[in-house]
Amino acid sequence: MKKVMSVTLLLAGAIMCNRANAQYTTMNPGSTGSQDTSVNRSRSNQDSSMNSNRDWDKTRQDTSANKNWNNNRQDSLNKNQGWNNKSQTMPGTQYDKMRPGEKMNKPGTSPDKNSINGMNGINGSNPADLSGWPQNSKKAAQAMIEKYGPPDAATADALFWKDKGQWKKIVVTKEETPHNFPMAHSDMLEQCISYKVPPAKYDELAKFDGSVNADRTRGTLSARCDKEENNILALNLAHDIITGKKTVEQARAALASNVKEKMNGGNPVVMQKLQFSPQANAGDDDNTAGIAKDGKKKIE
Repeated sequence: MKKVMSVTLLLAGAIMCNRANAQYTTMNPGSTGSQDTSVNRSRSNQDSSMNSNRDWDKTRQDTSANKNWNNNRQDSLNKNQGWNNKSQTMPGTQYDKMRPGEKMNKPGTSPDKNSINGMNGINGSNPADLSGWPQNSKKAAQAMIEKYGPPDAATADALFWKDKGQWKKIVVTKEETPHNFPMAHSDMLEQCISYKVPPAKYDELAKFDGSVNADRTRGTLSARCDKEENNILALNLAHDIITGKKTVEQARAALASNVKEKMNGGNPVVMQKLQFSPQANAGDDDNTAGIAKDGKKKIE
């Protein structure tokens, strides 16, 4: 009997426990589901964070790509701008070094008369601009360029050639010097030869033509006029004075008559080329005092 009652009590206890669990489940329907919801929320947050990071990384990559594209584009624009400023023509051509504002000449054409292409300055500077030069100086410069090629050196006010043909030096200046013999004109073209002028003849040369000059130390004789043929004429007549073939008066008369003939359409031989040969080693160091560099008298 006691055993039957014990079994009955156990069964009743089990039934009550089951009812209590069922009642708890009814009162808290999400007890096991809340854990699942928390897990889902955590996963959702992680997914959202990962997506956000991916979007940010992608945006940053896109921004970086845009920056790189913009930088490359700017470099390209800068290079193109620099090329345009340089020459306005294809790189690698002979016109690459044209300066801003200088006119470009097509291959095979003559240079602009106001800008001598290919002519280097004294320090390798850009070509000289003759646009501001007086007309006669510009004309003389063009005549020398056509005959002897681009100058060996140039400044803003002068062009220089060295050892061209019979000339030791040629200089064309922007400045024009008024000169009235044998007629009114301007001097701007100087041409120089190697020539040893005896000191006793300097006065006669000065009386003959003020634009004929001798440099004893350098050993040169030069004439300065507006045209090469006039310089040739003056030097030929200076040679006649030095060698005693003509007096100063005869030389002046000959210069005037030959210039007049040239103006009337003639071509005097004395104006075509030098009638003598320039001299070598014509310089005179004038060491007659016998004083050494230390100031002491040399012992003979």
